[in-house]
Amino acid sequence: MHDQFIAKAIQTNKFITGTDIVSDEYLKNESPDLLKQATFEVVPTPKAKPRKSNIETSGMILKAAILIFNEKGKFIGVFLGGILLNRNFDFVDKVKEIIYGYEKYKGMEGGTSTIFQNDLLISTNVKNQDGNSN
Repeated sequence: MHDQFIAKAIQTNKFITGTDIVSDEYLKNESPDLLKQATFEVVPTPKAKPRKSNIETSGMILKAAILIFNEKGKFIGVFLGGILLNRNFDFVDKVKEIIYGYEKYKGMEGGTSTIFQNDLLISTNVKNQDGNSN
């Protein structure tokens, strides 16, 4: 009941979706692999806001909370699901595919997709100078 998505689903009796920023402790409790995926060294850039730490450990999750009812219509629980967006390159590739398809212009792929957690880039398919995604 401490999760805002669960609480809102119960309060409104509706399916709730959105993004949530979660702590390293939350990720660790769910799976050490999720914490590992979310953790990375932040590379300072000239226009970036100053940070207390150069390591990011929180994560952005695309979440959904769905009420569950039995066959008699009695509420019996909530299903909570989510997907971590930090360094989730499959997700940004799928967004790019949905928006731009497989269009090419002058032999180059069209469009890119990038996700920011506040002002921090956490996933992208923008290619860097050596041709890899960041």
